[in-house]
Amino acid sequence: MIGIDVGSTNIKIVDGKSFKKYPIIKLNEILEKYNNEESFATGYFRKRFKNYITEITAAIYGIDKDVEVIIDIGGQDTKIINTKTLEFIMNDKCGAGTGLFLQTIAMYLNVPIEDFGKYYSKNPLNLNNTCAVFSISEIINYLVSGYTIKDIIASVNYTIAKKIANINPYECETLTLIGGVAENKAFVRYFKEITEKEVYVPKNPQFINAIGARKYGIKYSTKNHL
Repeated sequence: MIGIDVGSTNIKIVDGKSFKKYPIIKLNEILEKYNNEESFATGYFRKRFKNYITEITAAIYGIDKDVEVIIDIGGQDTKIINTKTLEFIMNDKCGAGTGLFLQTIAMYLNVPIEDFGKYYSKNPLNLNNTCAVFSISEIINYLVSGYTIKDIIASVNYTIAKKIANINPYECETLTLIGGVAENKAFVRYFKEITEKEVYVPKNPQFINAIGARKYGIKYSTKNHL
């Protein structure tokens, strides 16, 4: 069984042995190869596949630990899922609190987004604008004032952690972070400090929804003798 997470920017594929990632431009190629009874998809373009489930279901199936809240930080939106009631909220009105915010800043500063996790500060700058576009102007002002790119990136990590922590409406003691942003160690550290909660980051957090789609597909196929 193949699990596929067709996100807004990347396609993640899990087959039980390997983890593969492709840019979204490869979607038609992926459809030709994997759009069959041996695959279950989730994500933005899941309905292009024969078998699919929602990102909410995929996230819950993909987590291997009992937690109260799952926070899925994607490229275009952030979903906060209450695993006990199956309620969820989604931040999809702008890029704030998503991978797009970090990607925009990374492109402006010409720093690989994979390096953002290296930058942490005990005294991050106060970035008032969590909108990526307006934050650029604020960042320019800080650079002109003499702050370093390291200062800026640490502050961006703090800002997105604070943003996501503040939009979580659910009372809980345990949370899981998944999605590409969960690989940013500085962001995770800030998030733990802000929330003062038990925060779990699974292995390969960017592939959790693909893992969940695969697990669901195995269960569905066994139940229906496919």
